Amino acid sequence: MLETKNDVPAPRLVGIHPNPGPGRSIPLTEEQRWRVVFLHKENKLSPTQIANKMKIKYDTASSIIQKHEETGTVHDLPRSGRKRKLDAKDDKKILQLVKKKKCAPEISRSLDEKVTPRTIRRRLKELGFFYGRVIKIEKLTEAHKEKRVQYCRERTSFDYSTVLFSDEKTFQLGAGPDYAWQTLKNREEREYVKHAPKLHVWGAFGSYGKTELFFFQENMNSDLYIKVLKKCLKEKKIIYLLTVDQETRENGIFYRITQQFISQKNRWQQWKNLLGID
Repeated sequence: MLETKNDVPAPRLVGIHPNPGPGRSIPLTEEQRWRVVFLHKENKLSPTQIANKMKIKYDTASSIIQKHEETGTVHDLPRSGRKRKLDAKDDKKILQLVKKKKCAPEISRSLDEKVTPRTIRRRLKELGFFYGRVIKIEKLTEAHKEKRVQYCRERTSFDYSTVLFSDEKTFQLGAGPDYAWQTLKNREEREYVKHAPKLHVWGAFGSYGKTELFFFQENMNSDLYIKVLKKCLKEKKIIYLLTVDQETRENGIFYRITQQFISQKNRWQQWKNLLGID
């Protein structure tokens, strides 16, 4: 048919979507499958009646009944597909190599590259493993352990309410989060400076008071630590609670958290005399 000048194209269809095809049905739970069997065995219902009652397809009810008659169960039968390359013997060897701290490429080579390192990682995740940071634990000798146990026994009934604890904290200037939600098209960026300056903070606190914070940028050493103590352990620098009595102020004990505990005999007056604090 020849087109004329008066021919008008058909209007564009709006709201019409292509046929997506049959939807993927949700599999029945094990409880629902056993109910199909119960309705068929006990209530003598046909697959059609069961399908109408449970609002499922006839083929579904019929296949469940047939599976139960043939196997005595309603579980899914083994399906066809490519056989797994790793068997139970390989899993046992993988677990042995993991205990020896071997990584995925090393395990793959130990299996004569039967599978790739990626498959090894996936299998390890299925076995309940994850690749994370190794937790470091200080190695202690028997003498160290005995001294720690002895110290704990001596401090079983010790009153720590008279103790003032101290510690340091380091902050890297300009630091920010290393992980962020992002897309491949819009990657998150953060500028950083190599060997950025650091800020160190020292402070002490206890159940009866606290000291002022001391800020410094140089590395901590014995001379600097004495300087910090001389400045922050002065009577007028310590912020006491209003309910603290004079005896607690004079007999308080100073401990440093990050190093060995100072002996209980080193009380305030001895520290003041040692450091020359008024």
